[in-house]
Amino acid sequence: MLTGGYPCQPFSFAGLRRGEDDPRHLWPHISRIIRELDPEWRFFENVEGHMSLGADAVFRDLQQMGFTVKAGLFSAAEIGASHQRRRLFIVAHADKVPLLYEDRAGAGEQLLPDEGRRGSCGVTVRNRHGCEGLDASLDAHAGMRRDTDEALQLPIFPPAPSEFERWAPILARRPDLQPELFGLDHGLANRVDRSDAAGNGVVSLAAAYAWRTLTDAHFEGASNSA
Repeated sequence: MLTGGYPCQPFSFAGLRRGEDDPRHLWPHISRIIRELDPEWRFFENVEGHMSLGADAVFRDLQQMGFTVKAGLFSAAEIGASHQRRRLFIVAHADKVPLLYEDRAGAGEQLLPDEGRRGSCGVTVRNRHGCEGLDASLDAHAGMRRDTDEALQLPIFPPAPSEFERWAPILARRPDLQPELFGLDHGLANRVDRSDAAGNGVVSLAAAYAWRTLTDAHFEGASNSA
């Protein structure tokens, strides 16, 4: 597998969106590395603005190199975080490597609620509004960790500051967790020290969810065409 998040500055809504004219446009080098290493799977991440600037060229390059491409927009909010942080994820699989042989049977339950919409270059692009349901192992509301108080279980992610009904049972036992801000963070690293330190990075659980969803779409596509 080759995985990475090539620079987003050429495509980001927060920048000048110069695309290929930006000196930080490194997709041509990523493309060269793909040809040199020739891994079976490619897993890439970039900002939402890449969908309207540059992603079509990436999809086209991957297809010309002999890969089937699945892509979609996934947000941190989908897996329970209190901010959007929407990102484009791309999973490409080498056509020359069969997906459906004996030790690859049973790829797992399909997580997409529908087949998505058809994007440019014939790539299946997942609906930007996300999935209506999450697999239990990735559901932030079902996935719980034990606090030092065994009688109280906390979710992986805290509720959004404005979700008072969800906060009520938590604050009843842990008033020290009272949020100080009551708006929804837009996910940009700006002004707040801790947010700035985190950068505009990806929430790892969102990346895992994107990987499972898009690879399942690959296996389902291979099954339907078999």
